[in-house]
Amino acid sequence: MTLFNVGIIKPDPNQPRRTFDAEKMAALVASIKKDGFREEYPILVDSDRVIVDGERRWRASKKAGLKKVPVIIKDNVSESERLMYQLQSEGAELDKRERNRAWVRLWELAQTQMTKTDIAKALGVDHKTYGLVLSNHYDAQKLLDTLGTQSLRRRSSKRPEKLFAGIERSSLSNKDKTKMAEKATEENWDEVRTYEIRRAIEEKPLSAKKILSHDYSDKESRHWKTTLEVAKAGFSNEEAEELKETAKSHDAMEEQIDAFMDIFTYGLKLSAALRKFDYTKVTPAKRTELHRKMYKFLPFVNGYIKELETYMIEMGELQRNHKLSN
Repeated sequence: MTLFNVGIIKPDPNQPRRTFDAEKMAALVASIKKDGFREEYPILVDSDRVIVDGERRWRASKKAGLKKVPVIIKDNVSESERLMYQLQSEGAELDKRERNRAWVRLWELAQTQMTKTDIAKALGVDHKTYGLVLSNHYDAQKLLDTLGTQSLRRRSSKRPEKLFAGIERSSLSNKDKTKMAEKATEENWDEVRTYEIRRAIEEKPLSAKKILSHDYSDKESRHWKTTLEVAKAGFSNEEAEELKETAKSHDAMEEQIDAFMDIFTYGLKLSAALRKFDYTKVTPAKRTELHRKMYKFLPFVNGYIKELETYMIEMGELQRNHKLSN
């Protein structure tokens, strides 16, 4: 181990990690300022002083004002070794798309020396999960190749590619099919997710671009389904994230965020339905039924609004003579 000037160390331009959490970085900077650089975790560099492992520690050290940091020099580092180090060290910090791209790249670099099972074991992940990411990537690539060279046709295969067959058979435009295939492999969609998103675009083809602009990579179904409802309601990804962050900033639990989005989404649907409905053009029986049903739920809605206003007045968010409708 030796000391290097931080200015002569270079980051790896092929590092799979593209973003660094600001709060975690600030905490690490504060720790280094207080206690110094922990020498038991030196930065690993190659003979050209390019970082193999420890870019986050190097960045934090620069921000903390350190002039020198402890390093270990490792000669003759292959691309696959470098990527393996980076995934073992920071794989959990990558978002799913960064991680999936890195997993595919690692397989392409190391497949002559290691099996898929060996790589998954070295990364500390389930071999089936790793295999599924690779399978989805190459299935999508086949579809993209088909889209780029000729009109779509159903492929014959001993093992049907269920995930992408639905996209291929759909009524979407070739441009939307291509985008769906790319996102499906980047975000590791399953068949259910692929089907629901495809159906949403078929129902609202003019909203395809907005629907496909969202991130559906979350493993928990209730999260990606909520995102899909938000997209179908016409929100952009930025607007949806703003709503989620607003809820989170008030210490709302995840189910409260989902409930808020449900209320908002169904409120939009109800508003649209009421604008379209002309009660003068239905039978008296239907008008009576509508009146009865609206009055059945009106006390609950009014009561909920009253509770909300009372709470907001107590929290100082509303004046006592102010109404939400204002």
